[in-house]
Amino acid sequence: LITALIRYFYHYTLLVLGSLSVNGFLLYYGSLIYFGFLIFFAYVIAAKNNIRLENSTINSLPEEGHGDIRCNWDIDLVGGNVTVNGSAYAVDTIDGDTITVQPPHEGASKILFPGDYSGLYESMSKEKDDIRVGDLVITENQTLGPVHITGNLTVEAKATVTLTGTVYVTGRIAVNNACFEGEENVVAEGNITISQGAIGAANIPLFTSVNGDITLQGTLVCAVVYAPNGIVTVSNVDYLFGAVGGDTVIVDKATIIYAQELQGRDDLPGGLLYTISYSYD
Repeated sequence: LITALIRYFYHYTLLVLGSLSVNGFLLYYGSLIYFGFLIFFAYVIAAKNNIRLENSTINSLPEEGHGDIRCNWDIDLVGGNVTVNGSAYAVDTIDGDTITVQPPHEGASKILFPGDYSGLYESMSKEKDDIRVGDLVITENQTLGPVHITGNLTVEAKATVTLTGTVYVTGRIAVNNACFEGEENVVAEGNITISQGAIGAANIPLFTSVNGDITLQGTLVCAVVYAPNGIVTVSNVDYLFGAVGGDTVIVDKATIIYAQELQGRDDLPGGLLYTISYSYD
């Protein structure tokens, strides 16, 4: 059993304060700083590989002009009107017409992305020994978490889920015009689909698909999503308030607004100092 106190700090730094022990044997005492990942949620869109935008607008609120996007390969601006009301950064090329606050930045340096912390999230979801076997379907308002679901999670229309801890799902997640509230992590090993749902940006949880894809659709969506090994698709969304990260990000017929309140969120990568205590078997 490994027990540690971890603090997330700027640039996804891990700061361990106190002691680190394994089965009662002291391995480290004092302060240990691990400089890790750059702030990829400082951008509206961040992709490990490609970003593709079509008939879409990227902006920020409450102050416009900070709808920045960044990827570690190409940005393709194809078909129709594409407006990036911010800066566009690509390691390789930026193809197509766009409107930006600053000129497009080709040849940018790569940014680092968070690693695979699914094991940590799974452990955190079992803290209260709430393990649900089989699919869970939520049709009315309720609290949830920490909880481990060995199946799929579906949240039906008009239900509000108030998160009180980490939610880990071994299958897929479907949110159908419902709401999640609470600054917690919602993790699925499979695909995540969010079809509408509006809550305040200060309380948007972080949705992560470990191995699958994420699809966002609907008139109004508030979400912060990350698919490190998959494709994030934002399609036919009138307004998406939040931020998007993935291996590849595709945006078609959508308006994405970066809610600048996210910069003050202490539980997102690059957020302010945030402390969690966990045990990891």
